[in-house]
Amino acid sequence: MATDPDFTMRVDLDAASAAVPARAMFDRCAKAKIKGLEPATVYYYRFVHNREDGRYSSQVGRTRTAPAPDADVAVRFAYASCQDYNGRYYNSYRGLLAQPDLDFFVHLGDYVYETTGDPTFQAAGRGITFSDTAGAIVFNEGSETEYFAAKSLSNYRELYRGYRSDPALRRVHESLPMIAVWDDHEFSDDCFGATATYFDGRADEHDEARRKHANQAWFEYMPIDFGDDEFVYDPSKPYPQDITIYRDFRFGKHLHLVMTDLRSYRPDHLIPEDGFPGAVVIDEAALVEQLGSVPEFATPYVEDIDAYQGGVYKDALMAAADALGFDPALLTGKIDAGFINSTLAAVEDPTPPIDEAELATLPRGLSFLGLGKRSFNGSIGARYFVVKPAFDAWAAARGRRPELCRRHG
Repeated sequence: MATDPDFTMRVDLDAASAAVPARAMFDRCAKAKIKGLEPATVYYYRFVHNREDGRYSSQVGRTRTAPAPDADVAVRFAYASCQDYNGRYYNSYRGLLAQPDLDFFVHLGDYVYETTGDPTFQAAGRGITFSDTAGAIVFNEGSETEYFAAKSLSNYRELYRGYRSDPALRRVHESLPMIAVWDDHEFSDDCFGATATYFDGRADEHDEARRKHANQAWFEYMPIDFGDDEFVYDPSKPYPQDITIYRDFRFGKHLHLVMTDLRSYRPDHLIPEDGFPGAVVIDEAALVEQLGSVPEFATPYVEDIDAYQGGVYKDALMAAADALGFDPALLTGKIDAGFINSTLAAVEDPTPPIDEAELATLPRGLSFLGLGKRSFNGSIGARYFVVKPAFDAWAAARGRRPELCRRHG
């Protein structure tokens, strides 16, 4: 280390240099934490590898220490997120590097994307190729649009190696200290905890081994300062005790930067992807108890689909289940009247729909359909694009009295 890029003004490390191990168990990633540096100071550093055939030096890195906690100074920083590598390029980082006097750079997550070419959102062009395809999750197998999602430790490591090959991204790392957290794609799209969401409730996607592979690769490749100076990732520890990434930083007297972890401890989505659209999740009595009245966005429902109109509508819905791809066992108890009518129309059933006069007499509540859930296994109306007033009421009810809410799916 030095205070000049030519290393003529070396930093005293109690030795001419400090040895930094690059262990195979961590994919030969080398990390060092240097203490006792001056605040608000620019330092330069490099790694030197001594071999029998000579000495090999890394590129020169530049960093800046934080101002003292009581320093009355302005702080300038940049931030970025969502840097998909597949078919995209990091030209905007060159503009960031042209900004003068940045103190640091924050990455808010999605530093890598776990898929190698998902045609629904990733572009053609440059990309990542896994050597361990047997250890990856395959989609559209055997087709022209086949692609993979990382699962093995090798897969996740290859993501970081590939992304770090980008010259603009490398230059950012060489020029600025980085403070980073993860979002979802460092593990899996729209994840919560160790659970992925690729199959929208059609399969159990909870996979702690996969989650820990993602965590280890992130630990290896990201320049992270952990609260515990001696922290080393231990894959034998259970998830989520294997790693803690929430932490805070102070830059002078005006900036207290708190970095959160919004994925590791996240619960399931409030509306499940396999939620049955016709299910009434809060009935009229519960709505009145929670909100004091029945809101305008509440929708009519039948109290008991088995008994309603002598079971005529139950029989019609049962007959439609196979064609529309839902489990007929879900047709029980309170069912949204709009779902009944739309299902009859979808299969052109001759049973008369519930008319406006009858709808006006029915109790009203919240159903998954009223929350925006239109399909039987899907993200729309679950993770994306909900009906906000109804969703807010559902979330409030879940928070106050979870036992009032019925989960169908």
